Amino acid sequence: MPELRFCVPEWRDGYTGAYVPRELPTVPDVRVAEERSNVPPGSVLVASIVVPPGTALRVTSLRFNAEGSDAKGKLYIVDSSGLVDAPFLESEGSEKQLGRIEEPLYVLEGTVEVWLVSYGTGYTYGVFMQGYYSR
Repeated sequence: MPELRFCVPEWRDGYTGAYVPRELPTVPDVRVAEERSNVPPGSVLVASIVVPPGTALRVTSLRFNAEGSDAKGKLYIVDSSGLVDAPFLESEGSEKQLGRIEEPLYVLEGTVEVWLVSYGTGYTYGVFMQGYYSR
């Protein structure tokens, strides 16, 4: 009788050291989708995420946009180790970054905070971020 074998592609998770299936989960563990209108100058907390101990949040998608004439803004992504990144929008428009689960944009631990800094009044900002936990 012929022998049937199944092969599931795997990759080595650099954070946990474990081999995990290459497939993406169908639903992200974390999704942040916020839109803020008429944001005053200064900083506003957009999201605060507590990453479970022993895991890391792999951010695979980030979109940051601003609307309004001469709209400028900055997004601060901070985790337990400090400032991770600070994308800046110099004018109206959007910045979009896409990663994969094997090569995420960011690997975040502990408490993650996403801050929005507005440099004027009356602007509308949008933030979309999603990711998966290392297991």
